[in-house]
Amino acid sequence: MTVEKKPRDELGQMIKEIQRNTLGDILTRTRAKFGNKVAMTYKHDQLTYAELDGLVNKTARGFLGDGLKKRRYDCSDVKKQSGLCRR
Repeated sequence: MTVEKKPRDELGQMIKEIQRNTLGDILTRTRAKFGNKVAMTYKHDQLTYAELDGLVNKTARGFLGDGLKKRRYDCSDVKKQSGLCRR
């Protein structure tokens, strides 16, 4: 079986597409499309996509303000630095 080599610029574009799919990116795009629609319901409480995106951004700014470095983290990184992530 032969593997087709992709041109460098096409590979770079594919990487950019993948990087655009972080949770923050998905929430930002969803907020733009469905901002006033209900994203979550718990008992009698509801959050719209706009409210959810705002809370996520506020939480991220809080982490950065508390010294969490700006880069991509997985759950184990956050757990080590903040103690907030539980498995």
